[in-house]
Amino acid sequence: MNAWLSQTQRDEFRHRGVTCLRGALESDEMTVLRAAFDWTLANPGRGASRVAPGMPGTLYGDLANSESFGAYRNVNTKTSLPSIIAELFSTPDVWYMYEQVFLKTGGDDAPARRTPWHQDESYLPVTGEDLAVAWISFGPLSAVESLEFVVGSHRGTLYDGSRFDPSDDTIPLYGTGELPRLPDIEANRADYDICSFSVDPGDIVFFHPAMLHRWCASTAVVKSLDVVTSLFRRRLDGGAPAERHGGDLVSHTRDNRIHASHAAGQTFGRGCTFSRRRVPAGCDVAASLSALFGWRR
Repeated sequence: MNAWLSQTQRDEFRHRGVTCLRGALESDEMTVLRAAFDWTLANPGRGASRVAPGMPGTLYGDLANSESFGAYRNVNTKTSLPSIIAELFSTPDVWYMYEQVFLKTGGDDAPARRTPWHQDESYLPVTGEDLAVAWISFGPLSAVESLEFVVGSHRGTLYDGSRFDPSDDTIPLYGTGELPRLPDIEANRADYDICSFSVDPGDIVFFHPAMLHRWCASTAVVKSLDVVTSLFRRRLDGGAPAERHGGDLVSHTRDNRIHASHAAGQTFGRGCTFSRRRVPAGCDVAASLSALFGWRR
C-alpha cells in the first residue's frame, strides 16, 4: 500500500475532523474527475438546485443522482481516491456512497454568497467514525475562498440542518426538536476554533460529515469555482460480501443504498450506524434523498 497519508494526517482527521492532502491526485486523475463533474452538469438529477436564488452570483449543486453510477465508475477504478480513503480508515475495504458537485461563480458586481454553517450529517441517515467527505477543487482557491471548519465539531453536538435561507442561516430544516438549532457561528467567530486550507488542483480536503463547515464567499467577482465531493464510508462488518453485489466494493453504490434502507438503526461494527432520523415530507431535501437513502417520512 502506498503511503499517501502520514500518521499525523490520520490523527488530524480523527481528532480535528479535517486534514488536507497536498498533490494527492495526478493530472490524469483530475481529468477523470472533471469528466464525471461535466457529466453531472449535463445530466441534472433530482437533487439539482440553485442555492439561494436571487443572491449575487451562482451557487449550483447536484448530488446523489441515481443515474450517475456509470459516469462515476472511473472515479472509483481509475483514480487513487478509494485507496487513499482506505489508508485514511486503515482498512482495505471502503464503500462509495454518493457524489456531490458544486459550481460557484461571482455576480456582475458582487461576490457569490458564502454558504451557511452546517453539518452534512444532519442531512444523512448514517453516522459513525469511518465516514469521510473528499472535497476536490478544479482550480486554485485561497484560504478565504475555500471551506472553513470548526475544529473538532464532529465530536460535539449534531445540530438541525440549515434551510439555507439568506435571511437567517440558522433557520432549522426539520424543526421537529429532535436536533437543536444551529448556533450563529458567524456572529460569534471568536468563540470557535476555525481553520481553513488554500488548495490547488490535485489537493484533497478530507473531513468528517459531522464537521461544522461553510464555503466562504468568492472574493473575485467573476471567478468560477468548480468542486466535486464524494462521501465514502468503511465497509460494514457483517455486510453482504462483494461478490453478492458484483464489481468493486467502491462501485456498488446502488446496492449499498438498498441495503442501507433495510438496515436502519442497526450497528455494523465501529464504523457506521444507520440512523432512524425522520425527514418531514415538507423539507426540500426529502423528495430527492428519501428514495436514495431509505429515509422514512
